[in-house]
Amino acid sequence: MKKRSVIYLAKKAEDKKYKGLKEGQARVTGNTRIRHSYLEGSIVNVEEVDGDYILCSRLKQRNKDYKHTQWIHKNDLVIR
Repeated sequence: MKKRSVIYLAKKAEDKKYKGLKEGQARVTGNTRIRHSYLEGSIVNVEEVDGDYILCSRLKQRNKDYKHTQWIHKNDLVIR
């Protein structure tokens, strides 16, 4: 079995973190600062940025007239 370099493994982990994200989207990675209802690993849309907090909405909305949004701390997201 080949030994893999630390740089290669770090790059592979970084690529996996952004996999499936389009521009203006983010992946939820935690729940540390503010309690929110998004599952860890789910993809959300970025609506607005205000300092350290980001207003996010669900990728698929149930009701088109009502948009479910929540504020999430930037440490809990991987943003593209």
